[in-house]
Amino acid sequence: MAIASSPELRDRAGLRALTQNVATTKRAIKSHRERCAYTTPHEWLVAFFYRLGRSWEMAKMTFETAVERLEKIIRELGDRSQPLDIAMMKFEEAVDISKYCMQVLDETNKTYVSLVENERRRRIYITIQQLHEEITTLKKSS
Repeated sequence: MAIASSPELRDRAGLRALTQNVATTKRAIKSHRERCAYTTPHEWLVAFFYRLGRSWEMAKMTFETAVERLEKIIRELGDRSQPLDIAMMKFEEAVDISKYCMQVLDETNKTYVSLVENERRRRIYITIQQLHEEITTLKKSS
């Protein structure tokens, strides 16, 4: 009997490898779910925002409220009436808020640049399209 290197055997080997990969993936997903089992949605949200690098309070904060809070902290630190440890905690909070504000400004700037570039491309396309239409009308008239 000849050794069969037929497509059927290759398909069986591929199927076996695929089922092993699927089983491994399922085990990994189950393990991940067990490690990340949160009892409440709130715990899940806190963990989610922690992974994003933000605290829960920072996640609820809008840009405007963040700037207001930053201004308030700066005024409080300017008074110099607080103990050093409290002043350091407020300074750390101010640094976190300023990072958040810079991130929001960077995202806004990227969105603005993208919108402006899209508008320029659209204008160029319209101009080229109008030029093409004028050329075709000139060709038809002559």
